[in-house]
Amino acid sequence: MSSIPRRTRSPAPATAIFCGLAPPSILDLLHGRHVAWTSIDLIRIFTDEGNDNMIAGPLVVWAGVSPDSLQAEDAFNSANGILQLLARFSIDDVKVEYREESVYKSSASPALVPSVSELDDTVDVRGPLTPA
Repeated sequence: MSSIPRRTRSPAPATAIFCGLAPPSILDLLHGRHVAWTSIDLIRIFTDEGNDNMIAGPLVVWAGVSPDSLQAEDAFNSANGILQLLARFSIDDVKVEYREESVYKSSASPALVPSVSELDDTVDVRGPLTPA
């Protein structure tokens, strides 16, 4: 790992490839292996060395799965499948990690209000409460 100045860091090529090409393939792989995924994130954790220098950890494909839905062997096999898939895009300095998470849809939340024209006096108040 190397020290990277915080303000001069540019996006890694692997990030650009991952965001454009890999996700549909990863989702297909997880579906094919019957993994009950809830989210897929690409993260990188940095450690602050001080003096505005950061130490970059590896890229991590961080997959959320439904609680108690993934056995260790299935996690191992699907993680290796993801690594093999990413290797086809020349992305090899990456880790795959799983986390359990639940996604809740609250029926108690307030209803959204209809969108209004930009000329309406209430547009600024309504904006965050509309589906648009």
